Amino acid sequence: MMSEDDGVSLSPTQFSQLWTPYYQGEKYLTGEEDGVGLGLVMVASLIWTVGETCRAYNREEQPGMVVKLHIPPDTTFAKTST
Repeated sequence: MMSEDDGVSLSPTQFSQLWTPYYQGEKYLTGEEDGVGLGLVMVASLIWTVGETCRAYNREEQPGMVVKLHIPPDTTFAKTST
């Protein structure tokens, strides 16, 4: 699965914090973005838990970022009781 946007590209410093819970790169620059900074981290953590991969990088041809999740069709996520 792949998602891409046409927002600003991330700096090396922002990329170094990308998987840090509550980190909001754009908010630190402008203060204008909503959110808590958990969505991408939660998705990536779930993907990593089942041994798969999540990659993020800047778009080459224009501003923005790409996030790729690799989840084979036969991957199962076990339901746990709380």
